[in-house]
Amino acid sequence: MRSSFLPAVLLLAACSGATGPADTDETDVPTDSAPDDTGGTVDTGSGDTGSTDTGSTDTGTTDTGSAGAVVINELLADNDAAFEDPDNAGAFEDVLELHNTGSAAVDLSGWTLDDAESAASSKTFTFPNGTSIAAGGTLVVLCNGTAGAALRTDFGLGKNGDTVTLKNGSGTLVDEVTWSDGGTAPFDAQVTDESLARSPDGGATWVRDATPTIGASNG
Repeated sequence: MRSSFLPAVLLLAACSGATGPADTDETDVPTDSAPDDTGGTVDTGSGDTGSTDTGSTDTGTTDTGSAGAVVINELLADNDAAFEDPDNAGAFEDVLELHNTGSAAVDLSGWTLDDAESAASSKTFTFPNGTSIAAGGTLVVLCNGTAGAALRTDFGLGKNGDTVTLKNGSGTLVDEVTWSDGGTAPFDAQVTDESLARSPDGGATWVRDATPTIGASNG
């Protein structure tokens, strides 16, 4: 790790963001019936269509704030050689990865990442308008101040302890990860070139990964 307070912006991984068309449920149309000549009934097809549900079938619409759909999926708080800055050869900076567990793209415009290594040093990064993450996709966020084409946050990650919080555009908590020196593994002080990662992607179980997969599947 280079610094706990490094300025930064964020990198959209090649596998990140996408949006698509909107969701609609299949129409459920009850029908009326009328007597037939045999004393039974025949379907006249004249039923009430007022009960049609058009609100939940997934057709790919961008979600602007589903808490729980996007998670902090992996992070490297002491990166010496595990993940190279794509804009700066030979540079190895703090980095984290978001993952969209949902079936629709999520618009991250106005969402924030907060770093709270200490109350005095708490910093917030706001995702620019137009930032999105595809269904099942990942978004890599570089945490440093090195110049480059990629967007980056303005904070680093603390090897010996930190809290990173993800909130949506309304300020609602979406996900949060905390680790500390003396904490219970894997949430203790971070090990050089080993990531703290969910296994599998988006899962509830966290592990220490000796072969980080930033920007790729955690398995």
